Amino acid sequence: MLARFPLLHLRLLLWRAGLVSLARKGLLKAILFGVAGALFLAFETYLFHRIFYFLFHRVDPSLHMISRALSLHLLQMIFLVFGAMLVYSNLITSISVFLASNDMKPLLIWPIRSSWLYLHKFVETLVRSSAVLALFVMPALATYGAARGVGAAYYVVFPVLVGLFLIIPSAIAVPVMLLLARVFPTRRLQQGLIALGLVATTLGLFAFRLLRVEDMFQKAGTADQLIQWASTFRLPDWPWLPNSWLVHAIDSLVESPSLEGAGEWVGRLVVGSILAVVLSVLIGAALLRVTWSRSFGVARKNMASETGLRFGRFVVPGLTRGDSAMILKEIKVFTRDLSRWSQIVMMIPLVGFYLLNMHLLPFRDQFREIYYLLNLFMIAFIQAAIGARYLFPAISWEGPALWLVRVSPYSVWRLVAVKFLFLSAPLLVGTVALTALSFYILGFPGELLAPSLAMALATTILLSGLAVGFGALLPKFRYEHHLEISLGPGGILYMLTALAFSFLYIFLLARPAMEALGDRVWRWEVWNFSNLAGPSGALQLNWLLLSLAVALAALAAGAISLSRREEFDR
Repeated sequence: MLARFPLLHLRLLLWRAGLVSLARKGLLKAILFGVAGALFLAFETYLFHRIFYFLFHRVDPSLHMISRALSLHLLQMIFLVFGAMLVYSNLITSISVFLASNDMKPLLIWPIRSSWLYLHKFVETLVRSSAVLALFVMPALATYGAARGVGAAYYVVFPVLVGLFLIIPSAIAVPVMLLLARVFPTRRLQQGLIALGLVATTLGLFAFRLLRVEDMFQKAGTADQLIQWASTFRLPDWPWLPNSWLVHAIDSLVESPSLEGAGEWVGRLVVGSILAVVLSVLIGAALLRVTWSRSFGVARKNMASETGLRFGRFVVPGLTRGDSAMILKEIKVFTRDLSRWSQIVMMIPLVGFYLLNMHLLPFRDQFREIYYLLNLFMIAFIQAAIGARYLFPAISWEGPALWLVRVSPYSVWRLVAVKFLFLSAPLLVGTVALTALSFYILGFPGELLAPSLAMALATTILLSGLAVGFGALLPKFRYEHHLEISLGPGGILYMLTALAFSFLYIFLLARPAMEALGDRVWRWEVWNFSNLAGPSGALQLNWLLLSLAVALAALAAGAISLSRREEFDR
């Protein structure tokens, strides 16, 4: 029977080979990921069980209609976000399956109709992008049914409904990807989609935080307040969206165990998924071969010849031609390598979320001094985290290419110094922006900005020097994923050292207030957090000298170790 379906036979053989390889080489990793996933599923199931059990068993029976409305709003929100995640996941996965897969070239040569080939790859995309995500939404529907006291038929039907729901985002995303791939190069398209995902995550975090969920929970004590809470979180119920079809079908199944009550919504899911697949095959099959051909060998215009970004012509004032060439190399690699610039972009949502939380902090007047110290510590911590993700791996990313430096007249010392100068510059700019914005948000006195900024910039120089120095002293040239570099012994040692200096930095800032309290420093009731005193000029100078000394010592130790190293592949 499988001989009639060669693509299915090939896919089964590949899956079997993958399972055999996993059992031989990656069994321990699979077990660890499986245990972690099972623990997360258990926690998620417990969380949803508590929510739905409270709404349907702890709330007064007269308010069950409100509990049902709240539950439906929650499920609508979950599956609206879930649908958006599925579209995005299918967009990313379809690039790998349709354009970057090694089996596409022989499959295109086979005498197979484009529609069958597209359908085969469509199913592969659907499974790879949606199976794991679907697993993590099952507890929400299962616990909802358990809280409503449904029968066994519900647990048989709702996975089928979720499967129909999964088809629609995939059927939309794959043709969209093929259309985009005809316009943009494959690599740029992938990078753009990742950046778009980060922007969407940032907006989602901001929107969720602006809802101030903690205030709503504190006020939801009476029936009127519960109704107000429900109206606050009311989402638009658009009947043409698949998430509305799914949630209404689930609710109809719970209210009426037979399929008669859910017939309309189940029918919409069935018809919608079938039409989505048919349209996806008609559009995607027509685009498949042309898009795949255009994704390779696309002529690119040499922009470097027009912009002056060419080796030998690019010169940074004040630096030698060799140093300028090294900086140009860093610029080119940074813009082209996804694993590098994404390290910086991934921190943007966290920074924005931090600033938003600063805006929502309570009791600012009572705890101004605590917030002042905490803000400066968090800025140092953010810079240390960026240093661990981007500055520390800078030497390890070079790998065997460091032999070119060893055999050339260009010294290792200059390489380490140029990397420090180039990579620390964005961190210094970020420090200025973070300090100024946080001071404005928290309403600190303007005269404190300049001395605090001087201390923060000195701390950033110290942390940047430690990151590059430790990265040269303890590199990791052999790795499967770039995150292994930061999570190795060298990265952990760097973070511990950076945290130690950050605590020292905050201790020096808090020392004048602690000395003013004297023996009363351990008595909480006499503390006064409303008086702010900025760092003195002597403290600023001493901290700057200490930061420069520590940074230079770390860079020197790293350069000496790297210049004596004989192997750059482990």
